[in-house]
Amino acid sequence: MYEINEKIIDKQRETFDKNLYISLEKYKSDILKYEKLLQRDEDIIALRDKIVNSTQSQLQNGTITSTTFLTELNNKNQAMLLYKTHQIQLVQAKINFLTTKGIKINE
Repeated sequence: MYEINEKIIDKQRETFDKNLYISLEKYKSDILKYEKLLQRDEDIIALRDKIVNSTQSQLQNGTITSTTFLTELNNKNQAMLLYKTHQIQLVQAKINFLTTKGIKINE
């Protein structure tokens, strides 16, 4: 009877360890994904900033309408919001990783 219980416990431990490993790998993958997205977001924001500066100059010179300028400004703001969203998702992925690993998070 003891041996059967020991085998059941060993199997449960093995399953737990396997599931834990899978979860940790997923969170590592999420962390890398969000880090790459943040880098891409930074590049997009820099380009959007150049576009806004260019359209602002064009607006001042009367070659475009204010609607066109505001559209480009809105695009830049959306890119910045997406960047902030990805920052939050990265923090959440890191917290999930640490929590799953059993590491206490200090506030």
